[in-house]
Amino acid sequence: MSAHPHLALWAKLGKAQYPNSYHPLLFHLLDVASVARRLWDDILRPRVKEPFAAALGIAAHDCGPWVAFCVGAHDIGKASPGFQQRENAAVLVKYLAAAGFDFAVSAAPPHGTVSVPVLADWLQGAGVPRIAARRVALAVGGHHGVFAEAGWDALGDRALGNPAWSAARRDVLSCLAELLTVPLTRPPTEGQGEDQSHLMFLAGLTSVADWVGSNQAFFPPVGNGDNYTDDRMERAREYLHRADRQAEEALSRLGWTGRTDGPGGRPSFPDLFRYLGLKEVRPLQAAAERHAAGLDGPALILVESPMGEGKTEAALCLADAWERGGGQGLYVALPTMATSNGMFGRLEAFLAATYPGRKNLHLLHGQALLSEAYQRLVEQAKGQTFTAELYDEDGSPGVVLADAWFAQDRKHGLLAPFAVGTIDQALLAVLQTRHGFVRLFGLAGKTVILDEVHAYDVYMTTLLRHLLRWLAALGCPVILLSATLPRQKRQELLAAYTGLPAVPEEDRPYPRITAARPGGSPAVNVEHIPASAAKRLRLAWQGDDLPQLAFRLGQALQAGGCVAVVRNTVGLAQQTYRALKEALTPDVEVELFHARFPFGRRQQIEQAVLRRYGKEGPRPARTILVATQVVEQSLDLDFDLLVTDLAPVDLVLQRAGRLWRHNRPRPACLKEPVVWLLQPPEGADGLPNFGVSRFVYQPLVLLRSYLALRDLVEVNLPDDLEGLIEAVYAGHPSLAPPTPAWTQALADAEKAWQAEQKEHRKAARAFLIADPVAEEEILSAFNQQLEEDNPDVPKDRQAFTRLVSPTVSLVLLYEVGGKLFLRPEGGPEVKLIRRPNLDQARALLNNTVSVQHKGCFFHYVKRPSPWPDSGLLRFHRLVRLDGNGASLSGEHALTNDPELGLVFTREDEQVG
Repeated sequence: MSAHPHLALWAKLGKAQYPNSYHPLLFHLLDVASVARRLWDDILRPRVKEPFAAALGIAAHDCGPWVAFCVGAHDIGKASPGFQQRENAAVLVKYLAAAGFDFAVSAAPPHGTVSVPVLADWLQGAGVPRIAARRVALAVGGHHGVFAEAGWDALGDRALGNPAWSAARRDVLSCLAELLTVPLTRPPTEGQGEDQSHLMFLAGLTSVADWVGSNQAFFPPVGNGDNYTDDRMERAREYLHRADRQAEEALSRLGWTGRTDGPGGRPSFPDLFRYLGLKEVRPLQAAAERHAAGLDGPALILVESPMGEGKTEAALCLADAWERGGGQGLYVALPTMATSNGMFGRLEAFLAATYPGRKNLHLLHGQALLSEAYQRLVEQAKGQTFTAELYDEDGSPGVVLADAWFAQDRKHGLLAPFAVGTIDQALLAVLQTRHGFVRLFGLAGKTVILDEVHAYDVYMTTLLRHLLRWLAALGCPVILLSATLPRQKRQELLAAYTGLPAVPEEDRPYPRITAARPGGSPAVNVEHIPASAAKRLRLAWQGDDLPQLAFRLGQALQAGGCVAVVRNTVGLAQQTYRALKEALTPDVEVELFHARFPFGRRQQIEQAVLRRYGKEGPRPARTILVATQVVEQSLDLDFDLLVTDLAPVDLVLQRAGRLWRHNRPRPACLKEPVVWLLQPPEGADGLPNFGVSRFVYQPLVLLRSYLALRDLVEVNLPDDLEGLIEAVYAGHPSLAPPTPAWTQALADAEKAWQAEQKEHRKAARAFLIADPVAEEEILSAFNQQLEEDNPDVPKDRQAFTRLVSPTVSLVLLYEVGGKLFLRPEGGPEVKLIRRPNLDQARALLNNTVSVQHKGCFFHYVKRPSPWPDSGLLRFHRLVRLDGNGASLSGEHALTNDPELGLVFTREDEQVG
């Protein structure tokens, strides 16, 4: 028997009988180390690697082998009696027992926990300072999603085994270090300070390398009954060459390699703007060019400018400058899936013009797999994705999550150079979820564009501020875009990124660009940017009586035109659509767009809306689009007349950004941009009754917005915009209450608002990970292991990025003749398979609708999902409908109407 039987130890066994088919522990460590080294050498850029090496006090050229070793050592805890003794490993137990290995243990902690003290001791023995060694070991030991809890450093022999086990672990680690040519004479010397951001980076790198290195499509088991006693180092050296080739193939298949810049160096800014479809460079884009020339490192750029000034184009060109200077890539974060879909096409076209060959662009949100544009791009990149075959004998839920992440592309997509998605995907990085650090690793060094930052309430803003702290620590340039941002929020965001308690800034009028750097320098540069053109909007109040509204719209459209009617809830939009459809003549098309259509149908409507009301293409002659907030932001839509419910003043002006957006001929009856504000009915006390809108928006902000707008007959943009925003959100004296009833109502609403703000900040802070710079050990902080997208767990266990009503995702299927079908006419048939394949899952997701209706939520959240083994569908519920779309007995009372979307028969909860 070999004196050091480390190749007999297994890392992957599955259901096989040892040693028929197993993967040796040392070989798995080499697999993961090879992936880590390839990530380090081929994927990560110097701007990311150099700060990490400096944080560890190690030369950049030595860092690659050390990183590969530490990451590879993540599973050394599997060399323990509690892990190796399984019923189907009886042959191994007998073999090891004969060599003096003791299996009489009283505890079998998770192998990730066992890895921590073992690796920490080895690193200390190699000369790494004690605190740094313990931190590194904790980081790599958290590869299943959470870090080891208190007490990991006192497991004792009853968990770690007798000296034979200790010798085997030292032997495996020494072999690993030798094979990877780790420069043991030059160990890390730092990593003991308060800035611990590099540890989250290392934890993310470890998890990603482990996921890829555990995929049997690339790293199949090589141990068998003939070689489990073969302990020759030659075999290990030969295997390392194989693992390196497999790692290269795996990363290539994922699309993470092969990046190339455009020919001839960086294009000029005029060329970039031309690629984005702009015929002339506006003042805002010219200012962006100046800032790009003066910034050679991470910075925050805050762009505040009216709608339609080209903020997105300016941001992309800034991002391009950082990228070509050595950045790690780009993530564009938007408020909704619809806005993400719209941005995806724009970024795809921009990258096609600026970067030849493979670009590896991802769309990241819950329904990305249903985007036709995204699917077309994935199909063009042959072999870009693969199915994760991940498992672990600990039964860790982290493995299930990893499988779901790869299946959906929406998290591992953050690791790719370019991605567009919702802001939620970025905010989840700073919540106490499993594997949140993988998102931080994916964002490290990237330029992050956050659009429509004014749209986020105090809860989301609290999360956003924490995200900005982490992005600054991870060397990420950040570009914030907003049409309408209150001064206080601007100060909060600047302070979060710079790390300064208060940020002195020059007073410059709106529109403006503000630039600030993280760290010690307090200098903040603010530049006023003249708007390219002024716009005067006329305001007119209209009653909310729907028959009267239909009559007035019919008159306004006598000579043709396109009207948007924006309601604050889906229920109001559905009522308005029905009323207008019934009252208007057939020559006036009435359309409906909201978020409560099944996703496939919603996507069709969204594409039609963009095609009909966008910048290009023929416009319909006489139409009314009734919509909710889905048209409010980031979509390039252009209408001749806007009708809107009263909303917070900034959102009213956002909606007005869809009015007269482009230069084109207008109908004879609509010769100026006009906003019709729907007048809330007044009570006997003269106060407006906001109806269900009070459940959507904060009553104080609605009251102040009503006061700010009620006597205006026109708004001049951009001149009046900042004053209106400050008046509403800072409570300007100009909003004097007209009656004692108003005075009392405002006082009561402000008191409730202040209490709500405090509660929401507290709620957000309770879910956040620790600061990147902290006196305590951030990896030892308690992690609540909040769950994403899971309606089954209690509210305090869910990873909320927004404070919304509880949501459940429903899959609508039609029962015809006792069988289930995707369509009411009966086809294709659906079999309730626990783990449908990707094509089957996509088909089901097209029939999905997410609802916040309380009665519906509580009805279905009690039911199990029919697809518990599907990473895409495991939290979805089934709703059975008849051939007319009405819910069957036992289902919640609802109807899926092809025109109206999901309608609740008992509309007892209009919101949602």
